[in-house]
Order: sequence, then C-alpha cells, then structure tokens
Amino acid sequence: MNIVLEGMAPGANISEVCRSHGINTTSGVRHLWKEA
Repeated sequence: MNIVLEGMAPGANISEVCRSHGINTTSGVRHLWKEA
C-alpha cells in the first residue's frame, strides 16, 4: 500500500519508487496501475 501512495504523490517518479522498494520497474508499473 505504501508503494501505491508513494507513486501517487505529486512529483513522484514511478521508476525511483520501484527501485527504492527493489521492484523491477516494468513489473512495478504494471502492478501499480492494476492495484491503483
């Protein structure tokens, strides 16, 4: 849940959020959009 909230924050960089949580950027973006 924290990852989704971080990704929705104004000015958030999805790639950086994924990397900071050890998530592959491509998989993370796909997963975040499904969950959001």
